[in-house]
Amino acid sequence: MTEATDRFVAGSGPIVVGVDGTPASTSAARWAAAVADRFGAPLELINAGHSTRSALGEAAAAIRAAVLAAQQEAATGVLESVEHQIRADFPGLDVVTVRSDEPIDTLLIARSRDARLIVLGSDDLSAAAALVVGSTTLAVTGHSSCPVVAWRGAVREATSQPIVLGVDGERTGAAAFAAAFEFADRFGVELRAVHAWPAPHPDFLTPFQADWDGLEALQWSVLLNAVEPWTKRYPAVKVTNYLERGNPAEALLKHASDAQLVVVANRGRGAVASALLGSTSLNLLHHCRVPVLLGHTVSDRT
Repeated sequence: MTEATDRFVAGSGPIVVGVDGTPASTSAARWAAAVADRFGAPLELINAGHSTRSALGEAAAAIRAAVLAAQQEAATGVLESVEHQIRADFPGLDVVTVRSDEPIDTLLIARSRDARLIVLGSDDLSAAAALVVGSTTLAVTGHSSCPVVAWRGAVREATSQPIVLGVDGERTGAAAFAAAFEFADRFGVELRAVHAWPAPHPDFLTPFQADWDGLEALQWSVLLNAVEPWTKRYPAVKVTNYLERGNPAEALLKHASDAQLVVVANRGRGAVASALLGSTSLNLLHHCRVPVLLGHTVSDRT
């Protein structure tokens, strides 16, 4: 366990959430407040300028700029309104507001060096929204030094629903495990560890080579060996292991249907990683209807 990974579990950094006046960002802030309350962490509400990393066409960029300009005019009122709601619901929570003209992605990436979690709201899963709105989320998840949550759906506080963790053996990384188990422990809910394996196509195997039982036993070993150290560290967390044959993103989306949070590893970094539309994490960002946490820390970087 690295020092950077332990920072999320036991550190004193704030939970930071971007607030832009949209219903999604307000709900994301409410969810982040509930998480901060459970974790005993400060909450930092940030309103800033629009992202500078977008590669949009002129028309889309103009639409987005107009929307964001209107939001920025009301920035002070937005922050005050959200802060008031959160203080009313969580009177003991330490809440800080930050208003800046600095680009939101730049500011959040900088804050991620001290934060234990970054939260961004997005409630529209359409392809157009992914292009116009999603660039900030992609930029932050691609460069953040702490886990990032893309919030969406109706979950605004801790529920009795399970936490889903995508497991790909050692490749998942300690940060995703730490986040998933800590959430399950703090919320007192079941953790579902899901490992998907793309079974070889029968056309490529002879009957003598197709030892399906052996292949499945090997995949169970990968899953159980990866989860075991964390079950020892968090003995109070009920863990149910699932082995699925097929596409990892599809398997996680299936298990997310009745979950309150999905946790996956974010192994990619930078602009190139953000463009990998085939990755499991990016598939979930575009299609999952509950909050998605992408776990990585500075120590995971290559």
